[in-house]
Order: sequence, then C-alpha cells, then structure tokens
Amino acid sequence: MQKINEEKIDGELLIEQLNELIQKNSNLMNNSIYQKIDCRKLVFQFLISEIQNYLLIIILSKSLQKKSWFSENGLKSDNINDECLKIINSSFTNSNKDKFFISSFVQFEYFFRLVAIEFNCENRNIGTTVKNLLSSLQIDLKIYDLWKIFSHIRNCMHNGGFHNNPDEIIKYKNIEYLFVKGNAITYSSVKNIIYFIEEIIDNLIIPIIEKSQNKDLIQHTYTKLTFEYTE
Repeated sequence: MQKINEEKIDGELLIEQLNELIQKNSNLMNNSIYQKIDCRKLVFQFLISEIQNYLLIIILSKSLQKKSWFSENGLKSDNINDECLKIINSSFTNSNKDKFFISSFVQFEYFFRLVAIEFNCENRNIGTTVKNLLSSLQIDLKIYDLWKIFSHIRNCMHNGGFHNNPDEIIKYKNIEYLFVKGNAITYSSVKNIIYFIEEIIDNLIIPIIEKSQNKDLIQHTYTKLTFEYTE
C-alpha cells in the first residue's frame, strides 16, 4: 500500500509566498514593453487574478477553524467538533488548491497557444505545441521537461490523483520526479505548485516573451470580446 505524507500548511507563510508571487507578476506586467492587449503582457495579469483568488481562499479558510463561524452564518454547528473542523478546513483548502493549479495551467496553456499560432507551430496537443514553440524560438528543449512534469500533474488530477501512464522518471534541476503507473502523485502540494509556477514563469514564459520580440503584437483573444449587460 502506498503511503502518502500529508503536508501541513503554514497559513501565514503561504499568504506571504502568494503575495510575493503576485508582486512578481505585477512587476513583470508593469515593466512589459508590449501593448495592454498583448498576451505577453496580459498573461501576468491573468496569473495575478488566479493567485489572488487562491490567496482569498486561504484567508477565508481561517474562519472555518472556528465553530462559531458556522452558526453565525446560518449553518448547523451542534455536531461540529475540533476533528470536524480539521476535516472541513482540509477539504476546503485542498479542493481549492487543485482549482488554483488547473486555472494556472489553463493560463499557461493559452499563452503558449496564442504565441504558437503567430509562429505557425500550434498543435492540437499542448505538449507538441510547447516543443514546437521552443524549437521555433531556438530555446533549449531541455526546459521542456519542466512543462512535462507540470502536465503530468495535471493529467493525474483527471485520474483522481493517480498516474495511469507507463512509469517515467523526469529529471529537472538535478531532482528526479518519479511517476509510477497506478500510484498517486506526490508533487501536487501547494508548495510544489508555487515552485513550478515560478519556474515556468522564469524559464518558459519570460524566454518566450524575449524571443518573440519580432512580433509587434500578439493580441489576446479575450480583448476581442465585448459584453453587453441587460437588467
């Protein structure tokens, strides 16, 4: 039987790390040379939004540690004890952690696709798209392993957290990431998610932005939308 060690989250430290990640993306967005409708600028704005959403979840989760919060908000709390509070809080934060991961993945994937379309190298498969884009922009293909790890984590989430493909070892920065068929993944903690997001920004997003400067504008498709609100 596979043993999974559950990570204990330091809420205050996590809040600090998320704020630092927001600030990093904010600096990159504000220092961007591209137009406000360009995906090479907007990618940071959308990432900020996803990080802020998760930050709010962590802040709000503090309320779930208090039994009084439930009765104050019209919920039955007679049978809630300390053990129940731990389970509720763990379920709430873990579920939203996965949403944070997936929403960040989506922003990265869409950025890669928008740039790849401009360089005529987009593919239905996102892995192939990233490889094609790195080759087209003459970026070292070794960094693809980073995206491969991130993608494997995403794919495992579709399978209840288990790796259903053949065994594979992916080495990144002298660390071996082992994916064993039929086993649960152990790289989806919030600590790992934040680490991989920063690594992707530094080693994929920024190099792609720098290498694509010959394109004056790569418009984000969101900016082509208009909304009409009716009462």
